[in-house]
Amino acid sequence: MPQLNLDVDPLESLRGFLSFLDEQGEVLHITRKVRQSFELAAIVQNIQKTVNKAILFENVEGYRGRVASNLFGSHRNIARMLSSAHESLSNTWVERCKGFRVFDYSRPSEHPVGLREIALSELPSITFHEKDGGPYVTGGIVAAKHPETGTTNLSYHRVLMTGSDELVIRLVPSGHLFLNQKICEDRGKPLECAILIGNSPLLMLAGTATLSRSESELDLASHFLGKAWPLRRCKTVNLEVPVDTEIVLEGEILPDTKRMEGSFGEWMGYYTLPEPNHIFKVKGAFAKENPIYYAVVTSSPEDIALLGIPTAGSILKAIQTWVPGVQDVVCWPTLQFCVIKMRKQYDGEEHKALMAALGADLSRILYAIVVDEDVDIYSPTDVLWAVSTRCRPDKDIFIIPDVPSYPRDPAKRHWGRVGIDATVPMDLKKEFERKRIPTAEKIR
Repeated sequence: MPQLNLDVDPLESLRGFLSFLDEQGEVLHITRKVRQSFELAAIVQNIQKTVNKAILFENVEGYRGRVASNLFGSHRNIARMLSSAHESLSNTWVERCKGFRVFDYSRPSEHPVGLREIALSELPSITFHEKDGGPYVTGGIVAAKHPETGTTNLSYHRVLMTGSDELVIRLVPSGHLFLNQKICEDRGKPLECAILIGNSPLLMLAGTATLSRSESELDLASHFLGKAWPLRRCKTVNLEVPVDTEIVLEGEILPDTKRMEGSFGEWMGYYTLPEPNHIFKVKGAFAKENPIYYAVVTSSPEDIALLGIPTAGSILKAIQTWVPGVQDVVCWPTLQFCVIKMRKQYDGEEHKALMAALGADLSRILYAIVVDEDVDIYSPTDVLWAVSTRCRPDKDIFIIPDVPSYPRDPAKRHWGRVGIDATVPMDLKKEFERKRIPTAEKIR
């Protein structure tokens, strides 16, 4: 696998990394005309089920730029971003996150002359699912500063395109953007922010991380890059944004103003019902020439991998505090699952790993499975094989009742936790030795 120096240009921009992947034959160029409503999303879904490569749509009907997707559709691509083996992504994430600091962004460049001001009607209006309430921005990162400390927050939020300059954005009550907006709202003021579309893969990864309120995802991205992220000043709001972002929507989230938004096909694979959400008032929209718009199909393998890598990393770190023999963690096939690989030292140790995993993420993870070190946790088939041949259902599955999960669950359908022990008892190791064919791993 080609290794990347984290100080070089390919990781600073979406264009640079797409070019790098293109050289490896890992980008599919769709050159025929593609419709914005449903067809684009259907093509992404089909490619994810087959060759699962990054995608660049060159001819999207009604859009003068290009649309990229599925950059994070495979662990292989994410490994390239972090210069890691794909079998140890969680370990790499934990290592890369260690010791990140506050960087100095005091000398941002001015708003560049070559950046073109655009009308919102020039952006693609991508409708993903049959019953979506309209076209959505799904791959945009929202940048905003804490009103008191000035700490920059980067986070993902779905945004409904309304056909006007007042977009509707969903803020998660537990998220930092919601809390920043609430501080401004209590003062009767809007929160200045920017929606960044078409970003460096490192920025996109950092934007998924769960950090404390005193920490910034921008600092984490800079730590990954090895230097302060190059920023430029916005034109209409008091904010600095990454220089190489393809499209920037500058504006503010209005206080005490909401509009109905939805329905929308969300990360669990269901539609969220229409509900009032916040208004993002656009004050200016700017783009590069021939801009690359980024779209994520929610609940797809890309969506799960993008959010799952930081989640798995935080779970791995929590488990290793109590169980040093844990080797890796992955979150699949949905974000409610985590699979733990470990080298067991004594019977019962796997139960400590399961308890630590379920306690490390009290929002999403409902099911935790622990397997031995001879199981490929990136292979659903291998994990299910381990469960079906090594788990005794009446003794190796435990249920923790009445534990809440994410806030948007009024019917309590996602309460409770399940732990599954699919490891071999220590005294039965010989009876459960896996068969193998010599030289099979050398065949290509």
